[in-house]
Amino acid sequence: TFHFSQQRRRRILDLGTHRLFHVDVIVPHRLVLPILLAVLIGPAVTASAQTVTVVGWNTESGDAHPDTIAHHMGLHFGAVDVWGFTEIMAEWADALETGAEAATGADYARVVGTTGGADRMMILYNDDRFDLVATDELHHINTRGRVRAPLVVELVDVASGTPFTVMVNHLYRSDADARLEQSRQLNAWAEATGTAVIAVGDYNYDWETEGGDTDHDAGYDALVEAGIFEWVRPATLVRTQCSTRTRSDGTEYCYYDSVLDFVFVAGDAKHWPATASIVTWPGDLPDDELHPDHRPTMATFTIGDTAAPVIDAELRARLLEHLEALEREIAAIRAMIGGR
Repeated sequence: TFHFSQQRRRRILDLGTHRLFHVDVIVPHRLVLPILLAVLIGPAVTASAQTVTVVGWNTESGDAHPDTIAHHMGLHFGAVDVWGFTEIMAEWADALETGAEAATGADYARVVGTTGGADRMMILYNDDRFDLVATDELHHINTRGRVRAPLVVELVDVASGTPFTVMVNHLYRSDADARLEQSRQLNAWAEATGTAVIAVGDYNYDWETEGGDTDHDAGYDALVEAGIFEWVRPATLVRTQCSTRTRSDGTEYCYYDSVLDFVFVAGDAKHWPATASIVTWPGDLPDDELHPDHRPTMATFTIGDTAAPVIDAELRARLLEHLEALEREIAAIRAMIGGR
């Protein structure tokens, strides 16, 4: 450590206000350059890192109520940036959008699918923080034309400039062969697209909460073939859907103990730090005429944090100025201590 007889004044650039100010410091020589880089470049990196929270939820159109769903949207999730719904009735859209806005105070926009009859899909996204680039429905993956075409929105996070795609899927339940075909088609689409994809929805993969790694639907393996998609796997697995059976005493219980609802990622989104959970609350299952029979799945991603800092001409000039000043300081110290 160098202890200066006359504490030398270091000029540090405040990037937030573009001011130069002075402080008196005694700094270990091995830390001078890292500190300079952290002060000058670090804020640019930190500013680019953003978290994005996405929820997928099958809300059981026809056997739930949108006001009840909207109420729970404000109770159990915190700030959700993108909602991906399966099984909504088209007339529910206003209530669910209002629920998202009431939960965060932000303005949301929606994209409602055109396929599925009374069981539509919808994406709600925070219009205050994302720019909408494009929307699409992948009708070729609506196998046999009898269910729902995957619903896709392309967004850009304004703060970080990060583009990504959100997809909602609801695959066949009653036809395992069709579900397998849909899974293969989704895998091929993601490989061809090559963009960052977050795909939520009801996949009907019957992943058992105990032993699911060897006990699940073949469609899962087709979707993740060659590592194209990856599951953002919750640390704790619980059933995501309740199919009720009646006991001899007349009470109902949930018969199956499997995961049907997933969050998958493809492309660059596979490299984003992420956590996921299956959202539960007391009394959520079994369902009734007001509540859905599915539990939501939620994932939070950190985006933009791995991007290299953007050094424009002005920042480059300032960096060079400070490096030149540092070199003069080092030369003066060498002369003072008789170094070479």
